[in-house]
Amino acid sequence: SSDLEIFLKLFNTTAEYNAYTADTSNFILPNVSCTLDDLTNVHYNPIPPPETRVVAKFNVTDTSNPTQLCRNSSQFSSIEIDGVVQQSVVSAYTFSTTGEHTVKYTLTDPTSIGDEAFLSCSSLISIDIPNSVTSIGLYVFAWCSSLTSIDIPNSVTSIGQNTFRDCTGLTSCTIGSGVTSIGQQLFQGCSSLISIDIPNSVTSIVENAFYECSGLTSCTIGSGVTSIGDSVFRNCYGLTSVTVNATTPPTLGTNAFNDNASGRKIYVPSASVNAYKAATNWSTYASDIEPIS
Repeated sequence: SSDLEIFLKLFNTTAEYNAYTADTSNFILPNVSCTLDDLTNVHYNPIPPPETRVVAKFNVTDTSNPTQLCRNSSQFSSIEIDGVVQQSVVSAYTFSTTGEHTVKYTLTDPTSIGDEAFLSCSSLISIDIPNSVTSIGLYVFAWCSSLTSIDIPNSVTSIGQNTFRDCTGLTSCTIGSGVTSIGQQLFQGCSSLISIDIPNSVTSIVENAFYECSGLTSCTIGSGVTSIGDSVFRNCYGLTSVTVNATTPPTLGTNAFNDNASGRKIYVPSASVNAYKAATNWSTYASDIEPIS
């Protein structure tokens, strides 16, 4: 390339090389690293760009019918099935063998997974979301009944409502530190979800977010939450422990903790116990509120 310039620098000792490379301001390009060979040759190594592909695994039990790979194929510019790039993006594919298969999707917009992208993909068992993604749309993984766990990277700041609705096989979800809101009905009906930690970055938990998560036993709510909507944890019949780390009681909707497990406790900062017990709608659960030990 006519724009390429190469700069050479001689290092007399390994210590000199280490000191130079430790200072990143010495590098002209942010995506270049150095390695040293025999104290004389410096190799400039371009660092690969960040991964922008969604990687999913499907458990195929029936080869006589197509497996749904995506619901909204317009979200993807290309698709690779078991290492073979397809001529076009297909929403369903007939596998020749049963068992686990890997599908990689290149996002049309690397920063977003749009609405209904994987809606009702019942054979989807796992998915890796790349760090390029900042937003996840509506109903993206709703009714993916075989999905068991998912990690939402720190890059994601926005998740649409109903994203994981009725993912009945989902047992765990890690929410990244960039997320600011737990949307309406986000995990509604995730009956196998056992516990959830809501990071300090989240400021609001919208109505019905965990409605009828019947297997949920514990929840930790970060210190940044300022509002919790109606029926957020209603009909969570197994919920025994809720820890709320906010010093000031968040505004609380109606029926937020109704129909939980018998003896369910709500733990709050010790200096704030009385404030929680007196706050609107929190007072309904005053006898259950105790200090964080």
